[in-house]
Order: sequence, then structure tokens, then C-alpha cells
Amino acid sequence: LAHMGIVTVVPARAFVATTEEAPGPWPLPPSQTRKRTRAKLAAGPAATSSLKPDSQGLWPCSSCSALYASRTGLYGHLRFCTALDAWRCEWCRCGAHHTPHKSSGPSGPKMLCSACSARFRAGHNGPPQKNDAGQYVCDQCDRQFATVAALGGHRRFCDGGAWRCNWCECRAEQTQGKGPGPAGPMTLCAPCSSRFRSGHAGPPARDETGRYLCEECGRSFDSIPGLGTHRARCDGGAWACGWCGCKQHETSGKGPGPQGTKTLCSTCSARFRAGHSGPPCQDEDGRFVCAHCDRTFDTFAARGVHMRRCDGGSWRCGWCEAKIGETSGKGPGPDGPGSLCSTCSSRFRAGHTGPPQQDEEGRYVCECLRTFETIAAMGVHRRHCDGGKWLCSWCSCSHSETSGKGAGPDGPRTLCAACASRYRAGHREPPQRDSSGKFLCGCGRAFESMSGLGSHRRHCSQAPTKAPAAAATE
Repeated sequence: LAHMGIVTVVPARAFVATTEEAPGPWPLPPSQTRKRTRAKLAAGPAATSSLKPDSQGLWPCSSCSALYASRTGLYGHLRFCTALDAWRCEWCRCGAHHTPHKSSGPSGPKMLCSACSARFRAGHNGPPQKNDAGQYVCDQCDRQFATVAALGGHRRFCDGGAWRCNWCECRAEQTQGKGPGPAGPMTLCAPCSSRFRSGHAGPPARDETGRYLCEECGRSFDSIPGLGTHRARCDGGAWACGWCGCKQHETSGKGPGPQGTKTLCSTCSARFRAGHSGPPCQDEDGRFVCAHCDRTFDTFAARGVHMRRCDGGSWRCGWCEAKIGETSGKGPGPDGPGSLCSTCSSRFRAGHTGPPQQDEEGRYVCECLRTFETIAAMGVHRRHCDGGKWLCSWCSCSHSETSGKGAGPDGPRTLCAACASRYRAGHREPPQRDSSGKFLCGCGRAFESMSGLGSHRRHCSQAPTKAPAAAATE
């Protein structure tokens, strides 16, 4: 077809099989295609000469002293060993392991790292400026970066701090991005550009303090995004709850009511869903009144919380007849759950079958004849009360006449605190008494109580310095 001016174009193949390998000029499949031989390991004589195991059978690297259990592990290490990497970038002095590839520079090919080479191709004739800390400084805005690559990524969008939004005059670092405006692309910040795309022809109005004002309701905001979030739900203050008359900013949301959806505030809507047909009653001061107990509340929500437990004041404890407002809770009793107050219920669970005894004045009486204003106070007392039967083995004082109990010769908690202290000091019997029952010291002085005698003996010169039992042992 050559004489007719027609040229046949044969597509080029990467590799064509010979007659010995295949019976025609067709390319071999990938599994039978000749593979290009890889370049040998670029390791110096120092690295290849020491490829022998040591006395322990480990394979060491002669450049960095790293040890490997097998020769394969050492070969894999030599491919990326930093000690064998003698190449350095002419500008930033980074090694080959710190850059994805090498590229050309003013001194020739493969003389710069990829970041410095991109800077060279952009027209720079040297590395960027460094400060005293070794960080790279942007020559437009003086920001600092640890690497040339980070500086390059910043320089793509850096304008030296000269850019300002045409509407709010914010800087580039004060916004999340730039967008189109009436003056062209990239002339407004992201919030102002969103406002522009919504149809506005200028920035929102500001008050005397510089806060942005809503055109509908007059509320002020610190930023345009805050104003934009508000505008998504703002109705100019025209909406009001159909029952309580609250505005939109005074409630957490809207809900359905008898007039349709979103006609009541969240609190009134909850009341409507509970079956009520109107708002609660209010007194002359505008406070909400409970329909059961006539208590008043400042807000509708507070009244709702109270109504969950209110029974109109009709509940009484089955034992002490306390009201619900006079106790911290209810508990089980002989008449079933929730029939006793928390204090009486605790007494019931302890095994009692009725309320404690009361005197003529209405005070609760313990077995030791002590009286208390409340059952709770008597309960605390009963934890340590023994009914007035306990007496000290030495001085015969009762439990109410001492600050505590202690061990004695007859066992624990058999002596009062004063006699127990005397017993621990080595005495084995109570002090002597006179005909009137007073306690006698060795100097002849008499005291009404054991404590008074003990305080005196600390400074009495005629009192024995050692206990009689201790002196006898010596």
C-alpha cells in the first residue's frame, strides 16, 4: 500500500516474544515476561566486607552497629541505613531518608531535595531564612515552620497578612476560608460569602459596641456566624406560646398544641400531651399555682417538677403522721409500700411494730427515759443506748455520766473512761472513798468524781509515782 500513499501504523509493544519463546509475534503474559534487573545495593566496601555473623550468630552492620538475627534482616537494613547515606541537600542539608526523592538544583541534577527543588523551580536562588532556633521563617508574614515542606505548603496561600474581608474586615487566619462577593471571587470571608449568596448586599448592622444586630428581632451577637445561626430560626419575635405567652428565646423548643404543630413551648406542649386542655392557674403576682396543694412557683417548669410528687397534702405517715414535705422520702411499712416516712420505715425494717412512745409534750421517749424532739434524733441515740442498765464496775456511774467506756479487769467496756484510764495506768482497784462517797487522794483531799481526782494526781506531790501493782513487781 506504500505506492498508494497509505502507511500502516503498528502499535508499539513493551516486549515481543521471539520464535523460541512463542509461536508468533504476540506479547507474553505478565507471568512469563522478562523482568528488568534491579540495581545492586549501593553499599560501600565497609558495609559489604562485614556481612559475616559474629561469635553469637548475629549479623552486625558495620556502619551503625545494628544487630540482626538473620542475613535477610541485615540486607533489608542496609537498603535504608542512615549511616550509609552520605547524600545531603545543598540547601537544607537533609538526608535522602528525609525526602521522597531528589531533584535538580543550581549545581546540577539530584542536588536538592524535593521541597528545595520546588522552591528552586519557583525562582528562588537559595534556601529560606532561618531564625536562631533553626526554624524556617516566611518572608511575608514571619510565621515559623520546622521544615521547608511545611513552609512551602503555607506559602501557597500566604499573602503577607494584607488580605481583608470587604465586609467585616477580618484577616485570612481569622476565617475558615474565602468566598466570592460582589467585588469578585475570594473577596469575602466564609460567613460573609454565605451571607452574600443568601441575597444580602452588604454586612449586617452593628451597634455602638461593635456587636452584630439581627434585622428581625434586634438581638446582638459577637460574630457573624453567631448571627447566622440565630437567623436560621429567628422569626422577628412574632412567635409566642399559645398558653403561657413566652417568646422563642425563652424556651428550649416548640411543640404541638390544640391549635396545631409548633404552637406551644416545650413545657406547655408536655402539659398538653399529658391531657391538659389549658395553661395552669396563676395568682395575682403571676406565679404558677399547684392545683393540689396551692403552692406557688416562679416558672412553669418548676411547677411541673413539683407536680410529679404532689398528692395535695393528703399523705400522712402511718406512724408519726408526718407530711410529705416534712420527710426526705417514703418507705414500706406494715400497711404496704410508701405508707411510712423514711425514718419510721427504717424503724420498721429494724423489727419494730409501731412508733416509739411519746410523753405529754409530744417528745419521743427512749428506754433510758431520755426524750427527743424527732424520731431521727432518738434513732441516733438508740445506736449506743443500753436502756440505762450499764454501770461502771468501779465507780458505779451510768452511761450518760461518762464520755465513753473502756476495758477493765472484768473485760472490755466494763469501766467508764476515767476508771479505764486508771486501770491502764496499773491500778487494780478503785480509789478510796470517804463516808460521803467522795474520792480521796493520798494527800487527804476529796473529789466529787474520778476525773477530778485524776486531774489532781498529775500534779500532787504526795501521790505515789508508780501504781501499787507495778511497785510490787519490782
